[in-house]
Amino acid sequence: VTGYQVVGTLSSGAQAIAKWEQYQPDVILMDIMMEEPEAGIQAGEQIGAESSVPIIYLTATEEEGAFSRALRSNPHGYLAKPVSPAALKSAIEVSLVRHNYENQLVEYRKKLERSEQLFRGIFTNLRIGYFRITPEHRIELLNPFLIELLEVPENESLAGQNLRDLVAP
Repeated sequence: VTGYQVVGTLSSGAQAIAKWEQYQPDVILMDIMMEEPEAGIQAGEQIGAESSVPIIYLTATEEEGAFSRALRSNPHGYLAKPVSPAALKSAIEVSLVRHNYENQLVEYRKKLERSEQLFRGIFTNLRIGYFRITPEHRIELLNPFLIELLEVPENESLAGQNLRDLVAP
């Protein structure tokens, strides 16, 4: 397949792991059967446990068990040999795009977590009473300062109560 640099053609899972550690490739094409049955899956599981590099399995076997075991390692693809150059190129490109989206999702989640931490810090330490209600006027959230202002006993909660019942009993 043109447009990609191959860092090695290997015959063992141990060699595949060593080459991955050395080159940190963008994608791995891994034959399931190497020097021993399913050595590719075992190498893929180990690499997958240590990184998020996309792995596409290649196999000449149609054994359902091998496919099931390969799926447990969360591959980005599974191709039966013989594979056409066009199918291989498509699988690589789809895998790289998926990997890019997954990395973006991880970054968005990190940003969301930081934003939530900031909100919790502001909400908890805000010296202004703050609450949020549902469209049905049920109290959904109160900050600690408002609970203190309202002198709500520690063993009571206003969450879930109707604001109308509290304001105009």
